Amino acid sequence: MMTIPAPGLTLEFVHAGMLDPRLTFSRASIATCIGQDGLLRTAQVNEPRIAYDPVTRERRGLQIEGSRTNLALRSEEIDNAAWIKSAASVTANAVAGPFGTVTADKLVEAASSVRHYAAQSIAYTTGQDYCWGARLLKGERTRARIRLPSSQFAANCFVDVDLSTGAVTATGGGAVRGGILPAVNGFFYAYVVGTATATASGNAEVEMLDALGASAYAGDGTSGLYLGGAQCEIGAYPSSYIPTTAATVTRAVDTVSFPFTGISFNALAGAFLAEWSADHAYPTQSGVTQTYYIATLSDGSSSNTVNLRVDAGGTPRARVTTAGVAQAQLSGAVLSAGAVARCATAWVKDSVAAVYTPATVVSDTAADMPTGVNKLTIGQSEAAGATSYLDGYLRRLKYWPARIADAELQSLAA
Repeated sequence: MMTIPAPGLTLEFVHAGMLDPRLTFSRASIATCIGQDGLLRTAQVNEPRIAYDPVTRERRGLQIEGSRTNLALRSEEIDNAAWIKSAASVTANAVAGPFGTVTADKLVEAASSVRHYAAQSIAYTTGQDYCWGARLLKGERTRARIRLPSSQFAANCFVDVDLSTGAVTATGGGAVRGGILPAVNGFFYAYVVGTATATASGNAEVEMLDALGASAYAGDGTSGLYLGGAQCEIGAYPSSYIPTTAATVTRAVDTVSFPFTGISFNALAGAFLAEWSADHAYPTQSGVTQTYYIATLSDGSSSNTVNLRVDAGGTPRARVTTAGVAQAQLSGAVLSAGAVARCATAWVKDSVAAVYTPATVVSDTAADMPTGVNKLTIGQSEAAGATSYLDGYLRRLKYWPARIADAELQSLAA
């Protein structure tokens, strides 16, 4: 039986109770995540978020995100004048929402044969990707459409969802993508992503559909569905919920690092084992070179690094860079949304290897090692003012201060 050397550092976010006190964590705002009870909860300033699956109630890991701003005002107050109601009315605080408190509103259709929706005017900038969505609970109406305005986006920028099954039933041709996330207290998060084609304001809509999926139908004056929070943000996929009232609200970045004090550290050789997941499929974003970082050793710059990352499009990569020149780039199979990914990688001069699942060794035998490496950043790029983040969940991270054998990497990644 193979005996793998003990790691110099183990950071466990799925099975452990308390976080390692040596971790340095900061976030200059409150943030939300799904708690152990399956409901949304608020994490205070500088409080790490351990997120849970809303269905299985299992730990997903440490949630790490970049900054986002919710551009939708009065995100849980659909009865407020910030919201346009067309052939519809709103009953405020009708049922318990995603936080478990009675704050979700009911959108009720009018007795007329037209479209029935609530909307909010949002200012868009051409060329930017926007993600618009809402947490929805079925009522008498079980189907809904999330739509971005055709005057500022391509025509038919929408997604249709079935709130009985939690399935996407249609995606408009103008949408970059659309989706639905698992229910929190019964509320599914339905969203659509589009690229703005004009710099102007337009109405983002939450629309009720009839049982056949028609958007214009004869309402009965009493049927409807429930809204438990809406969000419009610049980005190619949804992030965690950001509640708003009278003004837009920005969630600050999660910054996580580890000081190499009190543990063995080797600047010229080492190994990582990392396990992570994300709700998105690591998409590209209009106008942005997007990379999703899991862990990085560096000298504080991008010139000398060893990192684990996922490139836009979902390709995981173990990369060594020395004096600004890539020495090794070892890739795995493309990842899908929600899948738990794992990589074991090790490095020393002229011997870099990586193992993904399934356990096949990918290697590079001509690589110089970076110099001055003395910093470990987690879930973000290495440089100050980082703009690339995991935007997902880190389950565990282990570090060895030595180049462990390929067979040991295979055992770790299996």
